[in-house]
Amino acid sequence: MKNLANCSGVEFLVQTNKIRHAVADWVGDIGLAEVRKHQPVLVVITDNMTMEEKKEAEAENQKRINAQIKKNLSDMLDIALEKEAEKTLKVLALMCFMDENTQIDNILATELLSNFAEIIGNEAVLGFFSSLVKSGLMNTLITLKT
Repeated sequence: MKNLANCSGVEFLVQTNKIRHAVADWVGDIGLAEVRKHQPVLVVITDNMTMEEKKEAEAENQKRINAQIKKNLSDMLDIALEKEAEKTLKVLALMCFMDENTQIDNILATELLSNFAEIIGNEAVLGFFSSLVKSGLMNTLITLKT
């Protein structure tokens, strides 16, 4: 099966652009963008606090931020992998050059997994997607500002 790790350069660029658009739509369609908005309630740090109190508040805030990130990730995975599994599979199928006309249900999970392993194991493919994410062209990161 053709996938991103074993296609021509032109095919790779065209397909990754399709994936970029599909991921942006998918994030909004299944509600991941809304989950990403969930923020923790932080301890207010004021000038009236001692340095020790400020350090304790900062440590507590970091603890709350980390807990919220874990909760958001868990909620997003529940949505993507269970509640909206069919939509998620359609986006993932693009990595194997499958479109909506392809009968995804007829393809065994083991075949998909072996193709995804080939893609994930390809440093150039991962580097390309990491660059898209870092550049903001594929905004799927979870960020919380303190």
